[in-house]
Amino acid sequence: MSSILVKILLLVASCCGVSIKVRYVLVDADGEFARLLVDHHEPFGFHMHTQLSEDHSIREVLPTTDYNEALQLFLKEVERIVSL
Repeated sequence: MSSILVKILLLVASCCGVSIKVRYVLVDADGEFARLLVDHHEPFGFHMHTQLSEDHSIREVLPTTDYNEALQLFLKEVERIVSL
């Protein structure tokens, strides 16, 4: 099993209120490539890229609008991947 690195990025910007931009990524530290990415942007909302090495355009839309719930879904998928 390759070693992995989990990066969690929270960007907070203020403009007419508070906006939170998140990106959660699982990186294969040996191969230095992303294996799993959760981010959010229009028109998809929160979504997970599960096949980054094959096709970055493949997205699984997550059933949430909350960044904490998105993080929990991400960590659950990380646990599944690490246990393989």
